[in-house]
Amino acid sequence: MQPFRLARVLRLRSRMRHLRQLEAARIRWEQQRTADRCTELHDERADVLARATTTVAGGVEGAVFGLLRSYDDVLYERETTAKSELAQLAVLLEGKRTEIAHERREERKLEHLAQQHRAKLEAAAATEAERLIDELALARHVRDGAEGKGGR
Repeated sequence: MQPFRLARVLRLRSRMRHLRQLEAARIRWEQQRTADRCTELHDERADVLARATTTVAGGVEGAVFGLLRSYDDVLYERETTAKSELAQLAVLLEGKRTEIAHERREERKLEHLAQQHRAKLEAAAATEAERLIDELALARHVRDGAEGKGGR
């Protein structure tokens, strides 16, 4: 019987799944980095708010207060952008997980076919061994029968 023809496809599928897993890990890392940036921006905004409160209580000029307000607006825009990126990364990660699950299902199908092929090879080898044993037994029987007739 021939070797399993889809073995190469199975290896390639495994490599592709592994590549997708690495891509998913990169996306998770990017998600974490973006989430950390969101937290930093939020904390910076809280700090700006505290400074603005101190500025108002201290009676500082309106220009400084306006500057703090502008800085807070910029931080808010950056935080909103980071949150949007985080949402996009979540969608991207979910898509990658779907791809990985599909690749794994395809890989399992090929593994099942490979297992069936191995079982067929083992059955064919067992059948061939039994056939050889039967032929040897038959040859021995014929030889013993010929010796028995010749010896009488």
